[in-house]
Amino acid sequence: MANKGETKSMKRLNAPRTAKIKRKESKFIARTICGPHARNKSVSLLTVLNDLLNLSKTRKEAKLILNEGKLLVDGTIVKDVRRPIGFMDVISIPSIDKFYRAIYDRHGRIALHEIDRRNSGFKLSKITGKTRIKKGVTQLNMHDGKNILIEKDTYSIGDVLKISVPDNKIVDSYALKEGNIAYVTGGKHAGQTGVVKGIIEGTMMRSPLAVLQSKENEFQTRKYYVFVLGTKEPAVQLG
Repeated sequence: MANKGETKSMKRLNAPRTAKIKRKESKFIARTICGPHARNKSVSLLTVLNDLLNLSKTRKEAKLILNEGKLLVDGTIVKDVRRPIGFMDVISIPSIDKFYRAIYDRHGRIALHEIDRRNSGFKLSKITGKTRIKKGVTQLNMHDGKNILIEKDTYSIGDVLKISVPDNKIVDSYALKEGNIAYVTGGKHAGQTGVVKGIIEGTMMRSPLAVLQSKENEFQTRKYYVFVLGTKEPAVQLG
């Protein structure tokens, strides 16, 4: 029997915990395609239009919006309703002068924070890996699926780059070090912002930890969850 191919939908009750949706409103929800974000860390563009922005009610209505080229993700027109939307992606709808940045709420779910037009021209992207390719050029692998080529490697894994969209040019960079402002992307402290107070090295039994000071208290979280936002103040609007 021939393989029927990948299922394009999934039950709402089985949707990733990052999806900020009403679980019992209807039975199915769009499954994201393979793309810049992992399925368990993203939501589909259809979910964004139907559930988060309430700009459409059905897949057909969402497709009409996208087919007219009215919606851009990171400065590029997107027409696939199953395109994954993840942390720090910039969604622009110039025709109605609306711009949003995808962030995590305090429950670790993808939420949209409205920003102005000026802030929609750039995003923050975290370096998750580096690859040395021919002629001494280094390829930076970013958390959002982007790959950036640089001649001189002055960055470390875990650093965050401020890049313009859609041309992906590096505007600034922020290292994971004491005194910088950071955002927590996972764990029980997801959605919190604080100043980095220090790094606790890991052991064979425990991952490295970061110590952050928020307005309310000092706390520890996995270093992997820490996303640097800037130095003295956040480089992006988060509320």
